[in-house]
Amino acid sequence: MASVPQLRPLASRRGIAVAGARVPWVTRAFLAASSLFALSFLSLAQGVGAQTLTIGANSSSKSLSIAEPTRGHYSFRISVGLGRVPTDSVTVTITGHEDSDVQPERTSLTFTTGNWNESQQVFHRYFADADSDDDQVTMAFTASGGGYNGETATLRVTIIDGVDAPGIIFPYPISVREERARNLGGHSFPVHLTIPPTGPVSVAITAGTGLTVDKASLAFTTSNWWIDQQVVVRAGEDANASDDTGTLTYTASGGGYGGVTAVQTVNIIDLSSAPTVEITGVPAKINSTTAFTATFTFSEDVTQVSADRVRVTGGTKGAFSGSGKTYTLAVTPTSGSNVVVTVPRDVAHAASNGSNRGPVSAVSATATWDAAAPSVEITGVPSKINSTTAFTATFTFSEDVTGFATGDVTVTGG
Repeated sequence: MASVPQLRPLASRRGIAVAGARVPWVTRAFLAASSLFALSFLSLAQGVGAQTLTIGANSSSKSLSIAEPTRGHYSFRISVGLGRVPTDSVTVTITGHEDSDVQPERTSLTFTTGNWNESQQVFHRYFADADSDDDQVTMAFTASGGGYNGETATLRVTIIDGVDAPGIIFPYPISVREERARNLGGHSFPVHLTIPPTGPVSVAITAGTGLTVDKASLAFTTSNWWIDQQVVVRAGEDANASDDTGTLTYTASGGGYGGVTAVQTVNIIDLSSAPTVEITGVPAKINSTTAFTATFTFSEDVTQVSADRVRVTGGTKGAFSGSGKTYTLAVTPTSGSNVVVTVPRDVAHAASNGSNRGPVSAVSATATWDAAAPSVEITGVPSKINSTTAFTATFTFSEDVTGFATGDVTVTGG
């Protein structure tokens, strides 16, 4: 691994805590003996599932700090996605890892107009080396084609040397949004151990107030201790309208890990912070199969919105476009059917924090098929006249109409 400037000792580094001190920006933690150390591991986007780099509308630079293996290699995964709809196929090329101890399983990804909104996983291996220095690798994820002209997201990986004590590694902190119903979302994240155990290890997980987890404990062995095990944390809706903070506590036993505990901070995003959406452009009534354009305007910049994620009944979907706050979809009605356009719950991810998804509840707009011709009543015409004094005729239709003009009215004798 190429040499880099020596960093300060682990216990004194910015963002590192000892013996339970506050950790402001750390995301992976482990406990050795009675002292809590934390490895700086900046969040790579707060989406459900794998950590994400977004290229395009919200290209970003992310940082990741990890413990160097005591032998062999460990692995981590990055989820790569696009921030807007491409015009054609997009190729993402991964560079910067050459001649380093961080090696991706593949060095290019291909996105199409049909799968652009589906993140792609890239696993990376990082290896032990003979020196005692911390090392850094900056990797570039560069997109080309389909309207993406060299747009790049970067990932800086810092490998911290000298981690050789039993510990538990997990993202720190993580974010999860409140839910009105259980099992409808949550945040999935990986957990594994720092060094090989001497035998089976059980890690009990205790959720703090307002949180639940899908697993009460994790089981590691001498052959899978470095492999990520996924845990899903969820937060229930509370009475206040503010963001909150909760904790998950890990307690290990067996395999030389007895007495190892660690606490993970969970940022709880209030439902009131979720992106909202307004649907416009859907006429109240239709009586033909002429296409119309539905416009979706979100309260903030969002990603992961696509034609596949919008539901249409009583019609067919056409061209879809947009980015940031505004997206459009062409809809062609089916003759004789009401058309309902729906944005399902949680389809949009806030660009500022992927764990904050919206809308909280599905939002719909309906165009009602109305083939019956509107009726009209004419008032204001006197039954008898004996002068050339003008009068005003009023035309009252049974429903709102358009296109009615002077040329549509025939007048005789005046």
